[in-house]
Amino acid sequence: FFPSSSNLHIFTRMGANVSADCCSKGDTASIPSETIRAAGADAENPTAADPDAKASEADSGVYEVAETAPHRLKVMKSLGHLEVDEEILRGVSLRKTLRGFGRVWQFSPSDLPVKEREALWNKSVSVKSLAFFISHTWRTAGKWKVLALLLRTSWAFVILCGACCMSIVVCLYALEVLPRPLTGTDVGILGLTLTYHSGPWLLVAYVPSILLGFALAPYFPSLKNDQSFLDVTCIHQEDQALMERGVYGLGGFLVRSEKMLILWSQPYLSRLWCVFEIAAYRAANPEGQIELAPVFVELTVLVLWVMIFCSSCLSYVVSFTEYFWVAMPFALVPQLVAAHFLRRLISQKHELIESMATFDVGKAECREEFDRKFVMTAIDAWYGSREAFNHYVQGPIRNELLQKRSTQIPSAYFIVLITAVSAPSFEVFIGFCLDGFPADVLWTRVLSKQIGFFLASQMASLKILLYLCDRFAMPPSIPHLSSFPRIVGMCDFLQTLLIYLSYILVDLGSYAICRRSQRHVWSAALYCSAMLLLAGLLHGCWWRRCG
Repeated sequence: FFPSSSNLHIFTRMGANVSADCCSKGDTASIPSETIRAAGADAENPTAADPDAKASEADSGVYEVAETAPHRLKVMKSLGHLEVDEEILRGVSLRKTLRGFGRVWQFSPSDLPVKEREALWNKSVSVKSLAFFISHTWRTAGKWKVLALLLRTSWAFVILCGACCMSIVVCLYALEVLPRPLTGTDVGILGLTLTYHSGPWLLVAYVPSILLGFALAPYFPSLKNDQSFLDVTCIHQEDQALMERGVYGLGGFLVRSEKMLILWSQPYLSRLWCVFEIAAYRAANPEGQIELAPVFVELTVLVLWVMIFCSSCLSYVVSFTEYFWVAMPFALVPQLVAAHFLRRLISQKHELIESMATFDVGKAECREEFDRKFVMTAIDAWYGSREAFNHYVQGPIRNELLQKRSTQIPSAYFIVLITAVSAPSFEVFIGFCLDGFPADVLWTRVLSKQIGFFLASQMASLKILLYLCDRFAMPPSIPHLSSFPRIVGMCDFLQTLLIYLSYILVDLGSYAICRRSQRHVWSAALYCSAMLLLAGLLHGCWWRRCG
């Protein structure tokens, strides 16, 4: 249950020991209180010298229980009541756990000084109910879980913060505090050749403004209840009596949680205690919701955002040179890299779907045989048999989670991506405004490029790119060449290249139409409307298909 080296072990009078996974919050949910004393992970710990212990150390926790193994097995067979201990029912604001870029997620309590471990408990407060029961495995790096939670909860605030910072830069441009040293030429708007002055400061301020938004968002109050159960803050890490009551009162957390939030990563379903946690939550809270939050979704957005911004900045720089069309292909190389990384990340979605479709609780990993008996006994009691539980995960649970489009990139995240695409174009548009160009020129620019191409068209082309990366995420299967890894690797890269070229073809085709539409205000409006309709259809069809 507790991460890393805050290991505790259950020792029976007969010398057996039991370890608990970080996701074993439900393992003791309905077990009556017993006489317990915590044991530190020191030289006297039998598992300290176990070479296999390191494999699951990040998911283990320990207790010393003065009970015989036969008695505990008898208790396990009587599982069925999940009682609420009101005195130790605690929750922590999800936003609060993300402060300081999620420090409480980054470090194991055992790696912290005593005072900091005690401070973890003070981050939580007494509650009557919980919005979320956060389920995760410590085998996954905390930074990816922090990224997932920050983007899920703060994307709108981040965009607002970025807009405020950009407004300040625009004001500084208008007051001539910031110079505009770059001179460019735009040919085609209303048949005119326009010379404008621009600067780099919006691009310079863009990334810091986004990071500032992520840093500040957790300090602003949430509009909704976000009191959550997080193991390291809601279970005392120093006081052994409170630790005992917290662990044995986990059933209360499950019962009082409106929703279970699963931060899914590749090791999740392979951990028996994590599987048990899902089983325990459904047994404790049949009407509760289980929400799947795969960490690869936000990681995909991060990779795409970085590569798009790099490509946009390079395109902006080469637009002021005489060799624009020669240099432009090189400016688009980051997007080729993005396409290859996207295929690798999205392949985890296929692994998730496959792992749920072929789920077998008997194959889940558990280091201690006694732990396995404990989990299997509980599953038999709650679901009738292990086979019934397998069918439950493969059927109802799998369908429930996938129907919620949990493995797809939400449309809201596309807005974040669009800010990276449109930042250089906005820099040029501000130059147009400050240079005093006529209103019809500005309207044509807004309709054709700002909205038509850099918003609607990019929303559509990025959706196509992600669809292709999803559809062809897995490397090509060539039976006769499987023994030649280099050839298989080349074929895999060729597949990425074809996806990239398809995306660029769509993007350049739209840009060519955009340039033609700038000859008249009405044609710019027509192009803008067509692109908005296309983006809406693609996102709408994707939405319905995922549903």
